[in-house]
Amino acid sequence: MRTIDFAIMTVARSPVYIHELIASLRSDLPVRLIAGSPDYEYLERYRDNPAREIIEVPAKGWEHFQNRSVSHRANWNYWRCLTLGPRTSSCEGLLIFEDDVIPARGWEPRFYDMVNQIESDCTGPFVLALYSPVRLPQPPNSQTYYARYPTANFYGTQAVYFPEEVRSEFARFLKCNGVNIYQQQYDIVLRAYLLNQGIPLFGANPCLVQHVGEVTTGLAEFFHKATRFQSELVA
Repeated sequence: MRTIDFAIMTVARSPVYIHELIASLRSDLPVRLIAGSPDYEYLERYRDNPAREIIEVPAKGWEHFQNRSVSHRANWNYWRCLTLGPRTSSCEGLLIFEDDVIPARGWEPRFYDMVNQIESDCTGPFVLALYSPVRLPQPPNSQTYYARYPTANFYGTQAVYFPEEVRSEFARFLKCNGVNIYQQQYDIVLRAYLLNQGIPLFGANPCLVQHVGEVTTGLAEFFHKATRFQSELVA
């Protein structure tokens, strides 16, 4: 199997959505839980699980960001996911989940198949969204699991896969354009980066995760869901 790392961007809030997400993942899938504030009580149940690594907030970093806006803190934590999410030196890429999604049953093998298909069909860097709140073009056949995502219409980073070369470059771009100074939320910064660099965006079709976080952290102006999502994928 390919060497891909996994991270969950999370923050303490009520209700606590992350438990349902983690329960839906393979029990031995190594995942880094990147916390966005120093409140870790809701994550303590995973403290002794070797497959669930809690990445805490550094005191100096929190001191700098704790009084910033919710959106600015979220940009900072997404940048932390990009830089701290990789756990293996040989990883080919990083998949970042937000903590308020539920994956389809059978999502993991479908995800790997999708990455293989894209790399076989296309050359050069790309980004893959496992979630889309907008309707994507229909794939040419039932064995093609992805579609081109019109980059100008992109929003919603509920689950995004970054190949390694894109992950490192976008981390630098977000640091300059969303962390050092706040301009826009990180999904819009990602859209600007892809358009600026001419990097194609693809989307899972059907989506591999569904957004369930109806109680917002204050980032979104409205609640959105995937237009095409199957809770159970047929092999």
